Amino acid sequence: MLKTKTNKQFMILSVIAITLVVSCHLAGEFYRFFSIFPFICIFVFISGYFYNEHNEENLGKYILYKLKKLIIPFFAINLIYGVITNILKCKGIISFGENITLYTLLVQPWIDNNQYVLNFPMYFVPALFITNCCYAIIHKISKKIKILNDITLFAIFILFQIISVYMQDIVREYNVVIIIARTMFFLPVFQFGYLYKQRWQEKEEKIPTTIYLIILFCINFIMYKLCGKIDYDMHQFSGFNQISIISIFASYTSILFFTRISKVLSKYIGENRIINEIGNNTFSIMSHHLFVLFLLNFVLYEIHINIQNIPNFDVSHFNLGWIYIYEIPEYNVILQLGYLIIGIFGPLLIHRIYIKIKEKIRE
Repeated sequence: MLKTKTNKQFMILSVIAITLVVSCHLAGEFYRFFSIFPFICIFVFISGYFYNEHNEENLGKYILYKLKKLIIPFFAINLIYGVITNILKCKGIISFGENITLYTLLVQPWIDNNQYVLNFPMYFVPALFITNCCYAIIHKISKKIKILNDITLFAIFILFQIISVYMQDIVREYNVVIIIARTMFFLPVFQFGYLYKQRWQEKEEKIPTTIYLIILFCINFIMYKLCGKIDYDMHQFSGFNQISIISIFASYTSILFFTRISKVLSKYIGENRIINEIGNNTFSIMSHHLFVLFLLNFVLYEIHINIQNIPNFDVSHFNLGWIYIYEIPEYNVILQLGYLIIGIFGPLLIHRIYIKIKEKIRE
């Protein structure tokens, strides 16, 4: 039976966020329009929105819960992709990815999760876990300091965020620093989600939707036109606009833009079964969409090598590349839309197969 979420607005916001993740990797032509909306912080905002202060009553229990929910599944999947990558390398099918070692299994996933390539978008999972835990600890401590309230804490976190952006060059030299930089960047977004629910949502929703969306769109569009680039790469923690406040401000306006879009859509597709399926399985989609792409390319590779030459199929790119998108001139937009659809629904199929196997084992 499909588990459904009662908050349809934020379920749809999750769907929008994961669709943008997949399109960023697999459908560049489709994503181009949305490049004026930095999106990855949406997931952190959602976590902050649903954060419960009662978690702070027993931090050990809360951290253990997050370990079971996020980190244990993450490392299990990481191990599986490590085995798959090493088998493919031994067979000579691919030449990317690293060997399974204690470092690539237990350390590198916290830094960039590049080691096995096929699941590198999952770098976000340990980053979110660290942010959740750090926020709970800091928020609990802040309550014992009289001069600190939630607004003041948000302002301090914003300062952390600005400093983290200026750290992007240091991150390239000492990649372990990326853990600190990402956490500093994510903490105010988490707090923003918390404050939005506690204090701001009711007031913000009184603003007429059409005017609100036009204003937010224009803000991002103007920043994009003036600065040339306002999105960034949170995976490598790079590409931030030199004026740090631009990338930061664009993150918050993007969150508000898509949050309002989600509210509008919730009236029309909030009960849609497919939307619910996607919204309930963003973890699986983030984990497996690159592998589904690889499987599709692998089929093309086998046909190209053993059966029939496929025009425009680049074997060397497939063998060496992290993300190989098969292209046909003049049909790339259609192909990439197909990749986007497969990248979303392929992982859902993998998830269903996993559930079926799990049920069989329990019988």
